[in-house]
Amino acid sequence: MLIRRHPLNAWLIVALMAMGPLALADTGTNEQSTSQSFQISARVEPGCILGGGAADTTNFGTIDFGRLGQLAADIKVASSSGNGSVMLQCTPDTPITIAIDAGLHGSGGTRYLAKGNETLRYQLYQDEAFSVVWGDNRGTGTALSMTFPSTGVQTLPIYARLFRETTLPSAGIYTDVVTVTVTY
Repeated sequence: MLIRRHPLNAWLIVALMAMGPLALADTGTNEQSTSQSFQISARVEPGCILGGGAADTTNFGTIDFGRLGQLAADIKVASSSGNGSVMLQCTPDTPITIAIDAGLHGSGGTRYLAKGNETLRYQLYQDEAFSVVWGDNRGTGTALSMTFPSTGVQTLPIYARLFRETTLPSAGIYTDVVTVTVTY
């Protein structure tokens, strides 16, 4: 018996032989996978930064009583941003206490500007009525306690009084340095 080959059958055999390696390839139906979730977190602690930027500021500027020819009456000034005001940023709703020490020359609850051994009496206040001495709760006035507002930089003015003198002080520059401490 004679078997006839059809040209289409020959082509089909050649095509199947060429596709053989592909027919054995993994189609992905046997793939397996597993997954697991994990948590990402950040804990914000209460905190404060002195100054108006992203980093601490170590200099608030100077409260300047100006050029004086006499001290027959008290001289009162208010600080401004960059000129003695306390600038700070804190975590919102953080309870804070802001204390100002007696300065380098303070004594007995009074602050002094000094030039050598000569001094001029002055005081720092929390209010523009000059009635609440801003101190550190240790002999020189009262520290300011507050809850920090929701956002932003807060600028807290300091009110300063240079007390009158009965005798004219000698010419020169009288200075003092106070330290601001924020506790939270």
